[in-house]
Order: sequence, then C-alpha cells, then structure tokens
Amino acid sequence: MKRKIKLLVLAFLLSLSLTSCIPSFIQPIIRPPIFSIQTQGVSVVDIQPPLLGNGNLVLLVPMSVYNPNNIDIYLDRIDFDLFVNSHFAINSNFANGFQLVAGGSAPMQLYVTIPVLRGIDLAGDVIGIIEGRKTTVRVDGSVQVRVLDNFRVFARTTLLSARIN
Repeated sequence: MKRKIKLLVLAFLLSLSLTSCIPSFIQPIIRPPIFSIQTQGVSVVDIQPPLLGNGNLVLLVPMSVYNPNNIDIYLDRIDFDLFVNSHFAINSNFANGFQLVAGGSAPMQLYVTIPVLRGIDLAGDVIGIIEGRKTTVRVDGSVQVRVLDNFRVFARTTLLSARIN
C-alpha cells in the first residue's frame, strides 16, 4: 500500500514538473506575416515645400498583409526603414495593431512622411514620385506579433520591395 502511495505521489510530482515545461515545447511555430504593396495605389497625400511649409512629403502606401499561420495573430508593431531607389528616406514605425485571422489577409494603409531635404539624391527621387516616374520602394524592418498573449519579434529583413509609378 505504501509503495502504491509513493508511486502515486511520484507520478503526481512528475506530472506537475512536466506541465510547467509544456508551453515551451508545444508553443506553435509562428511565421512572420507577409506584406505586399498595391503599387497602383501609392499616392502623394501632402507636400509642403521647404520655404512654404515643413518640407515634408507624405505618401500613402496601401498594402496587404497575409497571415501564413494556422492560428490567429495580432500584428502589434513594425519598425522599419524606407528606401526610395536605394536611398535611405526615413526610419519610422507602425503601431496601430490589428488582428490577422489564420490564413487570411487584411488591408493596411501606411502613411510615410519623408523630409524632402534629406539629401540631393532623395530629393530627385521625391520629384520622380510626384512626376509619376517609375520608382523602386523598399521597406526593411522588424515585425512584432502577439500570439496567445505572448510577443514574438521577428528579425529585421526586407518586408517588401516594389516598383511604383
């Protein structure tokens, strides 16, 4: 009888120790969301020349975000650098999080403010955007998602690259 009680207590303690480890090895493997740009929808929202305003160009970049996972995720934050024709334009972030259903896509609008006087090369690129010339846009950044109240930050990478006109 004592042996059965000892085995029962040992089994109970073993099960307690294993349940404390479960989250680490049953946590689902989460992949980062996939971003795409709707190239025809990129538009100039506002431009203020340096002598008449704050010298900024505001672009609206309509995007689509796809969740490749079998579980819903919450897109919490994106920290990114924007490059126009390979010239650094701005470092910014997107912190207006939203839910992405498993296997689903959602539209996302990114407003980007670019200082026109950041450099002569960038100024030429900005003029090209305004004139409608073909322009390459690249967004490099890191993405933070929330899954089951746990945060996951994905390493910095190219999130999207596209030619716009």
